[in-house]
Amino acid sequence: MKKYFPFFGAVIIICCAWVIHISIVLSDRAAWSLIISSINGSPWELYKPLGLVYIFFTFIELSCIRPSLVHFVSSKVIGMYVLCFSALIIGTILQYIPELFPTQRFLITAAASVFPAQLTAYRLFRSEIRVESFCIPMLVSVLCMIFLLITLSFYPPDMVFFKAQAGILTVHSVQNISGGF
Repeated sequence: MKKYFPFFGAVIIICCAWVIHISIVLSDRAAWSLIISSINGSPWELYKPLGLVYIFFTFIELSCIRPSLVHFVSSKVIGMYVLCFSALIIGTILQYIPELFPTQRFLITAAASVFPAQLTAYRLFRSEIRVESFCIPMLVSVLCMIFLLITLSFYPPDMVFFKAQAGILTVHSVQNISGGF
């Protein structure tokens, strides 16, 4: 069962990320859904739910399998890189195909990036290749990616700029910062 866990995990990641992707519509544009879901279908917005669910599922995998921590984290970090780059590249390419709906674009991007990420992490974890020497730099950069996922989701008040595709009012009034309140 442990051998097939990453592949079942890829299906679970895609399904959960899809639910998060459409949560903005399901929640009637609630504030919490703006933080975690895809607002406008840009490649970055397609990656946001995938990255969050991938990180969450990594913790589930870690608690269920109980592998060697450093080797497992190193292989999952490399899988995170594969997920990030493939989702951004595929999302950018699919953005120029106007016939695709946003949900189709998301599902194609998710399938084409989550499966290679899980396969890469699984192969590195099961192989004899020692990737632990890269663990600290990779972990720092993944923490930076998590930081970007969190901080770029929040917008300061009176400076919110959403695209018209999202159906959310665009706020154009920016206060004069040097003029005080």
